[in-house]
Parts: sequence; structure tokens; C-alpha cells
Amino acid sequence: MFITQIAESKLTELAKRPASKKVENARGRFAIEQDGHDAPVAFGVIAFMEGHFITPTIIGRRLALNALAVLLMLAFWTWLWGPIGSFLASPLLIVALILKEHLVPDDSPQLPPD
Repeated sequence: MFITQIAESKLTELAKRPASKKVENARGRFAIEQDGHDAPVAFGVIAFMEGHFITPTIIGRRLALNALAVLLMLAFWTWLWGPIGSFLASPLLIVALILKEHLVPDDSPQLPPD
């Protein structure tokens, strides 16, 4: 019974305290308590930047593809098929470009002007 009263008093004390507050730690120095949202937010920002800017730029330079085309294909196939589409976006773009080169070659004969 006594332990539950102590636990309840500690819980009410913690509930009244704001999320970020200076508290004294065991050595007498002050530490700032965190509310625990920093790491997930940082991960989300880093994942967003990597997925939308860094990866399309690297793939575009490495494979001589337009970065905008890679970004659009990545967005489209991720929207259509989810994570599987994001894995298949670049290979599908490469296949489409190869088919375009074979079906409509650059050195195809031009029609004479009228």
C-alpha cells in the first residue's frame, strides 16, 4: 500500500512538470530533460532529404539519367506500388529509355521537307 502511494505521488509530480525543464542530476549539475521527439523528427527529416534529393541526384549522375526523371519515376512508382515500386523505379526508367532508343533511334532517316 505504501509503495503504491509513493508511485502515485511520483507520477503526479512528473505529470505536473513541463516536458523540457532544467533539473539537477546526481552530481549537482543541471541537465535538460528531453521530451523524446528529437530523434524521430531528425530521422524523418534525414530520410526525406535522402529519398527526395540525394538518391535521385546520385542515380541520375551515375547512370547518366536526368535527376528530375528519376525523381518523377520514383514518386510515381512509389505512389502506385509502395516500397516495391520505389525499388523498381530506376530499373523501369532504364528499361523505358532503352526501349525508346531501340524504337526511335536518333540516327533514323528524316523525311525530306515538302
